[in-house]
Order: sequence, then C-alpha cells, then structure tokens
Amino acid sequence: MPSGAGRRLADIVVCAREHIKVLQLRSNRAYRYIEKMCRQHSDYAGRAAELTYQAEQQEQVSRDRSRATLYAHKRYADGAGIMVQIFDGIAEVLRDGQWLQTLAGRAMEQVYGDIERGRLVEITA
Repeated sequence: MPSGAGRRLADIVVCAREHIKVLQLRSNRAYRYIEKMCRQHSDYAGRAAELTYQAEQQEQVSRDRSRATLYAHKRYADGAGIMVQIFDGIAEVLRDGQWLQTLAGRAMEQVYGDIERGRLVEITA
C-alpha cells in the first residue's frame, strides 16, 4: 500500500483520525477511506508531525490551565523564609515579607513543580 517518502501507514492514520471521527466512519468505511488516502500522493509525514505537535501543545495548555486553577489564590512557603503567593497565572515571590520577584509564563511550571514535589507547602492560616 503506502510507499515512498512521507507515506507511512502510521502517518496516514494520524492524518485520517479526525476525519474518521467527525464523519463517524466505522470499520469498512474507515478502511476504505484510509485505503484511498494511501493511493494519494501527499506528504503525510509532515502533516502527521504537525498534528501531533498541535495535540501536544493543546494538552500542555490544558494541563497548565488546570494547574493554574488548582493553585490559584493560595500561598506557599519553603520553610527558609520564601513565600509564594499565586494569583491567576502569576506568582509573587517574597523573602521575609519583602517582594523579591514576580513570575509568569513558563516560570510558573517550576513553581507548580515545586508544589507538587513538596518543596513548597501551602500556608493555610
């Protein structure tokens, strides 16, 4: 069936998956759809890589949003005088009550990771 550059069956399936789902194709019809794609000359490898990358990015954004929601409006401390106040997607870092820095974007991944690893503990008072 598939042959040549960019025509691996796995790549074709990645490209076809969304259409099969939207069109609600089952068994025989899905097979015929993929078979038809195998006969077309297209760079499925490039498109599959793009679709995979987009899916990973969407998953990362979703994961970041859920973490931001989970930790929002809480305060955490490390036991050595550092306190982190988390707001909606940003954090203020204080040392002994004095502002040290404001974090946002990718820096928040480190903060969330420190909370999840137990390096930062929630202040409940």
